[in-house]
Amino acid sequence: MAPICERFVVIPSGDGCARSLACRTMVRFLEEELGADVALGREAVDQAGLVQLTVDPCADVVVGSGTNARPGAGCAASQAGQAGRAVEAGPEAFRITGCDTSGSGAGLPNIHILARSEAGLLYGVEEVMAHYRLRRTFPIVDRVYSPTCAVRGMKGLHWNPDDYLSMLDFLPACKFNFLMLCYGMAPEHCRRFRDPYSDEHLEAIARIVQGAQERFATVCVAINPSLRAVPQARYSGDDDLKLVVDKFRASYDLGVRCFALALDDISLELQRPEDRVAYRSLGEAHVDFTRRLHDALLSMDSHNRLILCPTTYFTRHAHAYPDYTRAIAEGIPDDVELFWTGPDWNSVSITYEDACEYAGLVGRKPFLWLNYPVNDYLRPEPWRLVLAPTAMRCNRLPSMVTGVITNPMRQVEASKLALWSIARYVWDPGSYDPGVALEEACAVVSAEYGCPADTLLAVARAYIGAYNPLTDLASLASGMTDSALYEMEGRLTQAAYSVRQLLPGLRAQLGAGRLYRELDQGLVRFLNFADAFTMSRCADRLGGSVRRHGLGSDALADASHFVRLAEDAARSVWA
Repeated sequence: MAPICERFVVIPSGDGCARSLACRTMVRFLEEELGADVALGREAVDQAGLVQLTVDPCADVVVGSGTNARPGAGCAASQAGQAGRAVEAGPEAFRITGCDTSGSGAGLPNIHILARSEAGLLYGVEEVMAHYRLRRTFPIVDRVYSPTCAVRGMKGLHWNPDDYLSMLDFLPACKFNFLMLCYGMAPEHCRRFRDPYSDEHLEAIARIVQGAQERFATVCVAINPSLRAVPQARYSGDDDLKLVVDKFRASYDLGVRCFALALDDISLELQRPEDRVAYRSLGEAHVDFTRRLHDALLSMDSHNRLILCPTTYFTRHAHAYPDYTRAIAEGIPDDVELFWTGPDWNSVSITYEDACEYAGLVGRKPFLWLNYPVNDYLRPEPWRLVLAPTAMRCNRLPSMVTGVITNPMRQVEASKLALWSIARYVWDPGSYDPGVALEEACAVVSAEYGCPADTLLAVARAYIGAYNPLTDLASLASGMTDSALYEMEGRLTQAAYSVRQLLPGLRAQLGAGRLYRELDQGLVRFLNFADAFTMSRCADRLGGSVRRHGLGSDALADASHFVRLAEDAARSVWA
């Protein structure tokens, strides 16, 4: 496709702006994706597009303007329309003013991104890029963008250090400012927490921290000393506490200032004999251990931050174990945040009222750990692709949580589709549209592979429209009415046909890289399931026909055997 404009002038203004990641990202986008000639300059040039990048800590960035400019409207008129609206924005806010200086839509874009910080400027550049990738035009708009949620981020799911490193550029694309290295990243964070870091893992953490800081993201290191360690951590005494502190100190020396103590998914009973003597309950033990760890981190650096994932990290569990929950609420210092996954451990749609309920139980606003699009728990059929946009829609939720962190799939690249939608939701719930988010995600991810988004979008829509991967597959062939089964069979058949037709084109567009491999593996399993489900339905109808026509016992036995084989296949293709 021919570039919208063959020449661009990029005018950076503000201290260090010309050297900023935002400026480099914009220049690379114009040159590599649009094929334009780009020059850094101080003033506009005739017959050239113009991109102005401004960082000004005192900039007049206001919220409440909306999208006012009309296609073809001049810049002056658009800017004048903002007069009189002055609602203060946060440090990450940015303002995009875009118009067509030709006045005729002939393709001479004039884009001005104004931000109070380099982070805001980078987010503004990413917003312009996302707009172009989806619509193949630059935005004609005068709008202020400001996050409703101050802390927005993600963690990994059984990801290795290279997986985290591969996601660094996606953080600013999503406007994520928080990255947690979960305790599954390195054995020294969980089952071998007593061992010092290997040189390999120290080097990896250092690279991740440096890359995240360059992209204005905070890195949090999480340790779970009780989940898989043998023996699990002793809460009383100082030995295991010192080992955790030393592990955090090693991360601190690499630039980490945020730490998470994860005490999730463990028994609600004290396991160590010494702890059963020292404490009356697990809640008392966790409070004591957390307080001493918190004191040690603050003595190391008063800016250090601790987040606790309590054992009752979802509301149903918190109600089921009120003594533990009460101990946490009353004993954990106020400046220690608490992770929370919603009403249940795998909640995918959470409301303001849900957050209020949990906050009332633990005495503070929680830090939402959104278990979506995570797929490791889908037993006995793990690793199913979860591609649909988030179902989160509550506008008020961000005001009742201290942050949001999302838990992705094991499939790193394929997770980006759902992660993008979560990023859109937590930045501005009021304007979140799942359908648009999916289109944007496919456009942004496809651009990373230098290809159009049409086939990826078609595959995602076919898969999402026919099948909910969060459903227990074993229940699909039972407990449904005949009409529901018939409807599902039709959806699966149509989706399977579409996916089969599209897969060769998807490979042609994406190549044989990681995204295609992840999608291909998951979609082939989906096709196998669709075939097995259809076969099971045919076998069921055959068995019914045998019974209705009163055929012999041998024929009935053969049909019943076929039904059992087909149903077994339908349940096992994902194992």
